[in-house]
Amino acid sequence: MFESALTVVVSYIFQELVTAGDLFSYLEYCGGRLRGSTTAAIVRQILKAVEYLHDQDLVHRDLKPENILMTSIDEGARVVITDFGHARYIPNRAENPNSRPRRMFSVAGTLGFSAP
Repeated sequence: MFESALTVVVSYIFQELVTAGDLFSYLEYCGGRLRGSTTAAIVRQILKAVEYLHDQDLVHRDLKPENILMTSIDEGARVVITDFGHARYIPNRAENPNSRPRRMFSVAGTLGFSAP
C-alpha cells in the first residue's frame, strides 16, 4: 500500500494598514494648497521610492495622486506608493551585456495623467 504525501503551500502577504487616504484626498483636506516644506517632503519621498523601484528594474507606469497613500494627515507624514497593476520589470543591461536596451512601447496608466 502506498501512502501519498500531501504538501500544502500557504502564502501570506502582509500589508501595512494606511488609514489616512490618498494624496488627492490629503490635498482636498488641506484646502487644495500645501506649504512649500510639506510639498518638498512629499515629492522627495515619491522620488526616493521611484529611485528604489528603478534600482530594482521596476517601472510603476501609473503614478498619480490616487496611487500615493498618506500614512497620516499630520504634517510630515510618510507616503506609500500603491497600485502596481501596470508595473513592469525591465531587466538591466548589466545582467545581460549583449542584449539591446529594452523600451516599453505600450500605452499604460491613466489617460488624464499621461504626458501630452
